[in-house]
Amino acid sequence: MSVPLLSVEICLGGSRPVLPANLAAARAGGAARVELCSGLAVGGLTPARWQVEAAAGLLHGGPELVVLLRPRPDFRLGPRDVESLARRMSHAALLGAGGVALGALRGKELDRPVMAALVRIAHELGLRVTCHRAFDGVEDRQGAQEMLIDLGMDRLLTSGCVWESGGSALDGMPVLRQALVAAAGRMELVVAGRLHPGMVPDLQQALGGRGYSLHACSGVLRRRRVDEARVRQLVLAAS
Repeated sequence: MSVPLLSVEICLGGSRPVLPANLAAARAGGAARVELCSGLAVGGLTPARWQVEAAAGLLHGGPELVVLLRPRPDFRLGPRDVESLARRMSHAALLGAGGVALGALRGKELDRPVMAALVRIAHELGLRVTCHRAFDGVEDRQGAQEMLIDLGMDRLLTSGCVWESGGSALDGMPVLRQALVAAAGRMELVVAGRLHPGMVPDLQQALGGRGYSLHACSGVLRRRRVDEARVRQLVLAAS
């Protein structure tokens, strides 16, 4: 298999019987990263410790493990959440995870003090940091992105702000283009939003072939499980 121009990240979770199969399918399909979470029905929540331990063992030497940090369906975090998530980050780093995905809102703005504290802790642990879909809830997207860059965040995950409407990344293209230009090589854009292999040529035509990666969840499922063939198709489409 050729090395893809665009890295592919697969978002997944699963019960004890299902998680190993999902991880194996993502790995065998050629995914570069796995974002591990629970609660996919509510957009993803922090995975259980046993899930992180299982994923770290099964992905060792393979795709980078990114652990989602979202304790509740909303994006509000307080001091106790920072302490709790710091412990979760330490646990993930000890197991060999490569990164975490996090975000916090205060109204329609990113919560800078909370984000700054979490990013500092993550980097001290050697973890790369993705701002997750909390970004799509802000009003001033340009200002928020500059703040993330100033804080040293490594990646920005966005659908182009179409999560709530149920749209795809193609519907969010104007925002995605703006975010990619604003990133200017200072952070990686992680493009999400109902991605499937057939969308990749249109994404590449609109965004080019550099500076971003692809994040898929529902688009690589078959019968509610990660399908190796669909992951491979997405990876090949990105090649």
